[in-house]
Amino acid sequence: MCLLRLSDLVMRFEAPDSRNRWDSPVFTVHAADSVRFDQVHQVLYHRPPAPPNLSTLPVSSKHLQLNNITDHFSVVWYSSQSVSLVCVYVFVYVSRQ
Repeated sequence: MCLLRLSDLVMRFEAPDSRNRWDSPVFTVHAADSVRFDQVHQVLYHRPPAPPNLSTLPVSSKHLQLNNITDHFSVVWYSSQSVSLVCVYVFVYVSRQ
């Protein structure tokens, strides 16, 4: 059993950095300050989306083909394990386009 302790969370804390895509925008509010809800609303609902990068671009057909082959291999492999086959040979050929 794994228990998550507050000390574990504190050790993993990283200060927000507005230069990082996932930390932007950063609103710093000190104890004496009041939260500027109008600015937060403006950024959340009226700001244009960030430009796409490699992690947000659509998946190409080549990646989908490779994913389908991997899925098929997994099904064959796990099926062979359930019926105790000695060996399974899988030949994968991905044509270049």
